[in-house]
Amino acid sequence: MGLSRSQTAAAWVSCAVAAVGVIVTYVVSARAPGPQGQQTFTVIINGGSSNGMNGAQGKESSLNFEVKKCESGAKLVFCSLSVMSPRYDRRFSIDSYETRLIDNDGDNFHVTSEPVNTALERDQKLAFKLAFNVNKEVVHPLTVRMFGYVDNQRFNKGFEIK
Repeated sequence: MGLSRSQTAAAWVSCAVAAVGVIVTYVVSARAPGPQGQQTFTVIINGGSSNGMNGAQGKESSLNFEVKKCESGAKLVFCSLSVMSPRYDRRFSIDSYETRLIDNDGDNFHVTSEPVNTALERDQKLAFKLAFNVNKEVVHPLTVRMFGYVDNQRFNKGFEIK
C-alpha cells in the first residue's frame, strides 16, 4: 500500500518546512550575542599615528583589550580580560590604587586582585583578572575604571558590566 499523491506532497512539504526551521535556528544561534560582559575596546598610545621613514604615515599604536567574562556576587565582582599590543613590545601595568568598580548607586570599590605589571610582546595576548571585594549587593550596570601605564604613558579607560 503506497501513499497517495497528496500524502506524498504533504510529506515533502513537511520535510522542507523542517529543513528551513533547522537553517533558521542555526542562523539565529550563530548571531546570538556572546556571554554577558564580553566586549572589546582599544586604548590609543601616543595620541595618534606615527611617522615612518620618508614621511610615510604609520599605523596607530594601541592596546587591544577583550573582556572575556564578568561575574558579580554579594562579596566579590571579578572580570577576566586579555590585552594585546599589536606591532610593538610594551611595558604594561594597572594602577591598583586608582582602578575601581563603580556601581549604579555611585559606590566605589578598589581593585583587590594581584597587581598587573608585565612586559607585553607584540601580537601576543596576556590574560589577567580584575577583582573587587564588595560589601553590599551592587546595583547594575557597573562601571570598571582602569588606570595604568603603557611604557611611560598613562591611560584611563572604562567598560561597563550590565
